[in-house]
Amino acid sequence: MNSKKNNDSEFGPEGSFNLFDEFKYYFYFWPFFIISILIFSFSSFIYLRYSTNIFESTATIQVKKKSSDISNFLIEDSQTFYGFERINTENDIAIIKSHKILKQVVNSLDLQTLVYNLGTIKDNLIYGDQVPFEVKFYDKNFTGIINIEVENNFYFLRVDDQVFEISEGKNFKNENFIFTPKKSLFDYNWKYSILRITKEQAFNQIFSALDVIPNDSDNITIKILGVNIQRNNQILNKIIETVELDQVKDKQKIFKLSIDFIENRLSTISSKIDSLNIETTFFKSGNEFFVPEFQTGNALSIIDRIQDQSFETKIQIDLSKNLKNSLQSQSDFSLLPNNVGIENTSLNSLVSSYNNLVLERDALLSGLTEKNPIVKLLSTQLKDIKINILNSIDNYVSNLKTSLKNYDEFNNLKRSKIAEVPALETQLKSISRNYQIAENLYMFLLERKEDASISYIAALPNLKVIDYAYSDMNPKSPNKNRITILSILLGFFVPFGILNIIKITDRRIHSREDIEKNLNDPVILAEIPFSNDFNKKINDTKSIIAESTRLLRTNLNYLLLDNENTSKIILVTSTGKSEGKTFIAFNIAKSLSLIGKKTIIIGADLRNPQLHKLLSVDRKKINKGFSNLVVSENITLDDVIVKNDDFQMDYMLSGPIPPNPAEILDSKKVSQIFKELKSKYDYVIIDTAPIALVSDTIPIIKYADSCIYCIRAHKTNRRVFPYINDFIKKFDTISIGFVLNGIKLSPHSYYRYGYSYDYAYNYKYNYGYSYGYGKEKE
Repeated sequence: MNSKKNNDSEFGPEGSFNLFDEFKYYFYFWPFFIISILIFSFSSFIYLRYSTNIFESTATIQVKKKSSDISNFLIEDSQTFYGFERINTENDIAIIKSHKILKQVVNSLDLQTLVYNLGTIKDNLIYGDQVPFEVKFYDKNFTGIINIEVENNFYFLRVDDQVFEISEGKNFKNENFIFTPKKSLFDYNWKYSILRITKEQAFNQIFSALDVIPNDSDNITIKILGVNIQRNNQILNKIIETVELDQVKDKQKIFKLSIDFIENRLSTISSKIDSLNIETTFFKSGNEFFVPEFQTGNALSIIDRIQDQSFETKIQIDLSKNLKNSLQSQSDFSLLPNNVGIENTSLNSLVSSYNNLVLERDALLSGLTEKNPIVKLLSTQLKDIKINILNSIDNYVSNLKTSLKNYDEFNNLKRSKIAEVPALETQLKSISRNYQIAENLYMFLLERKEDASISYIAALPNLKVIDYAYSDMNPKSPNKNRITILSILLGFFVPFGILNIIKITDRRIHSREDIEKNLNDPVILAEIPFSNDFNKKINDTKSIIAESTRLLRTNLNYLLLDNENTSKIILVTSTGKSEGKTFIAFNIAKSLSLIGKKTIIIGADLRNPQLHKLLSVDRKKINKGFSNLVVSENITLDDVIVKNDDFQMDYMLSGPIPPNPAEILDSKKVSQIFKELKSKYDYVIIDTAPIALVSDTIPIIKYADSCIYCIRAHKTNRRVFPYINDFIKKFDTISIGFVLNGIKLSPHSYYRYGYSYDYAYNYKYNYGYSYGYGKEKE
């Protein structure tokens, strides 16, 4: 026996694969594939029919550049670098998904109230004009379920296990809510359910279903999943509306602060103008006016310019100190007035940057806490800018004071040169000049106030709506095409997987190829098909069983050519029980007798004889058999041999079951019996016990000219091959042929029989081998 046979004795040659055989194996079960596909397809249809559809609604907005906002002409953009504006969509996304915005949406659309149209299997969420009634809750903290059932012209409300019957046209009101039916409520006798949830639950529903995605550089896509398209669209549009309104309010805060600051300064300057006007009046009434000499005019003009510059410097100092006081008086980070007249560009830019960071920090605090890393970072930046602003103010004031000191020194120098000019004229001009400056400043601040007021009214959000909410009419979930395709694939692969597992775990012998692959050059005499009606066709010489037996007889003659002119003893055995050895022995004996050969069949299975069943003999009526012949000296062959005219052959039954069959068969008299039988018959067919279960057959193998080894198709395990190979090697002097018995039409079949695919051995002939002895059976 070569190594290849040993290695592959159970599964065939290593690496062998036959595509046609594989296809034929699975194609044999095509009805199961069809049934499985139909079952999975029907299941997917039921699932799609009664599952809740989830729809996706989408809206798209654009974050505008601040320079494009016409209301921002009072605010310099600090988010520009090298001439390019920076747009941070992450801040806008955080605002859209913040608690502040979403809770406003919950309150505006009353998303705490969910209305369902109750069905037999599934309930449908309805919204807006789909709801045939109106319900308004007085108690905002009320939660629970309200059931409505319509019957004819009445509707029934079930609230807290209480049922109220109300006629058409009448409202229902209690301490928690008021229910107002519409006429459409009574069109159908439907059932409805109102589910009232908490604000936090409603917020969590929106928050979990909402998805905000940045798109390109400045676009944001807002998506929401829900079972009702109209409700989805309303939520998205309300979110956009709420964010726009929130941005407008933030901008108006800055403009309102600027307006209040300017109004405070106008009040101060107005008081100063009134004071200068009174002072001028008293000065003119108490002093006489005269015309100064021409030569002093030039000097006075220089003094006037110096005083103008000195006064403007004082105003800048005053404005800077006011800004410093406003910054130092803040307990937390709040907005500063911007561009109120200070002529320092870097200081104005720092104030603008400070205000933008304050707004960004306030926006994040609507959904986050001060412990958030981003908020902490912004707070640190605000502290740094605040210090820079204070330092810039101090430096700016210091420079202004230095300039003012230089103006005063220069003014004193000029005054010494025009000492002839009367002091009264100088004072009068000083008063007039102060009055004019105050008046100009007053007009300037009035213009700034008007600009701020216009900006306050014209404040616009930084968002542009590209697409309002729209919905895909095909549900996002469940995906009908995907589920349908998946159900078909599952319908195919589930039976495929099951059959593949069965095939992999199958250890039975199914075809002659299994025998040829696992035994060394086996001689296969015949393949006998399976039949359930053997008793009806046992005498039918035209059946497929008879044809298969004739083929077995022919091949057996070739196996025995070397002893063609002598009598032959043919031993029939198998590895285990129920493999059809008695059936094969009976049929080969009958076939040989039909061609004129003098044949006898011997029941040598002394433990569990079955031959009498095929011969339709009652064992109780035959008290003598093979076991009597061996153990008794007074019994001869003629006493135990029975003539059978129906089958035209003789037979010898096993006789009573002895306590020691192995010792009986190993006696010397057995040899004499077989010699005498060979002298009387052309063929002696011996039905023996299974060789793997008991040792009874081993002693008589030496008397056989040939051995027919029966293997039961679809039943015998492949693990018997090593045992069979050892058996062949041990008894290599005897011609051994194999019969594959009980072949059925199966995925392992390699051909179809041309007849009715009969098989003359019935499963009811069951063998009960064991190591003990039971009650003798008929």
